[in-house]
Amino acid sequence: MDPFLKDETPNPTLFKETVIDYFDRVGIETVTNKWDNVSCVGKERLSILREAISLYSEGHYYGCTAILMCQIAGVISSSFYRLHDEGIEFDVEAVRLMYESYNPNKKWSKGTEAKIVAGEKRIAEKELLLCLLAEVDSGVLYWKAATDYLYNIVFTSDDDKYEHACRNKICHGIQLNYGDNEHALKAILSVDLAIQIAEIMQSAES
Repeated sequence: MDPFLKDETPNPTLFKETVIDYFDRVGIETVTNKWDNVSCVGKERLSILREAISLYSEGHYYGCTAILMCQIAGVISSSFYRLHDEGIEFDVEAVRLMYESYNPNKKWSKGTEAKIVAGEKRIAEKELLLCLLAEVDSGVLYWKAATDYLYNIVFTSDDDKYEHACRNKICHGIQLNYGDNEHALKAILSVDLAIQIAEIMQSAES
């Protein structure tokens, strides 16, 4: 990365190319091999994620990205419900404060708060993501930045983020430009972020 780091006016194209080059086969395996040993990814989901990585390796970026964006919400929701079933009491006040910081023009719903406490099945994935983050007590700034990316970009419903892999837009058939290396890599790293947040939460409570 020396050429990028030494450049006083960084070139976004050079940066993207450098990152993509870094995540070659070995780089991708370094990230995804850890998925085999985390409790928040079940055997069935792991098979799906592995197929997506195989598609990435073969250059089938549409397939890779689409599969991963269909699974990222499942990683988050299954982690929340498993932890809830194990008796974890989520900090709903912290969740409320985070929700209001992300949505200054929206009012927090007491109904959502009650659903979180009860562990009901109809809770938006974005709120479940905040539940997991609320329980993280180490590396908070790093995980806050990771959550910013997932909450504001991956799960966005806005129309101006198409340089990223946007879960809602892809799964609803609206975003169509994700058939390249960059979008697929962003999808892989987004799923990895979700897995890491869920695993950190699991470790903190164990």
